[in-house]
Amino acid sequence: MISAVNCRPLNGFLLPCFTFIPTQPPPVVAQAEQASKLQQNHPVSLRLATIPGIGPIVASCLSASVPDASLFQGGREFAAYLGLVPRQHSTGGKARLGSISKMGNRHLRKLLVVGAHAALYSMKSGKTRTALADWARSLLTKKPFKVVAVALANKIARIAWAVMARSTAYEPGNTGAAARAAS
Repeated sequence: MISAVNCRPLNGFLLPCFTFIPTQPPPVVAQAEQASKLQQNHPVSLRLATIPGIGPIVASCLSASVPDASLFQGGREFAAYLGLVPRQHSTGGKARLGSISKMGNRHLRKLLVVGAHAALYSMKSGKTRTALADWARSLLTKKPFKVVAVALANKIARIAWAVMARSTAYEPGNTGAAARAAS
């Protein structure tokens, strides 16, 4: 604990910050623990949490926000519902894809992109050896990190749709139903 005697410049402004840190955990930790407890009671959330980039909070939010994933025709439609597909400015048979549409649930989209960032950091270092990680690493050679993170969030959303709609578990190999639906 920092005392007020040896830190006179901190008096008044920063001292309350330093005394707050050790006394109680931040509210984010309590929310994460609560989401983890809620997730244990929901089988869809447990299946979703096995997907890279989806933790207990994202899994709980996805399963609560999308009660029936079979209402969507496919993974692309679900990703479009979240606003993770590129805008199309096509004319004369030439497809021109722009930035993501940002339609749909902003909170879910943000959670998926942040989760994709976290997953991409571990994939980038070579810790994971899956088809999804190989795809992300090959895309990183051509595109900037954040663009690849949004593309990975799109792919994670498609995999999440397959897991929810087909009531299957995520299989990280090339042969899984969720992996086939995502590509």
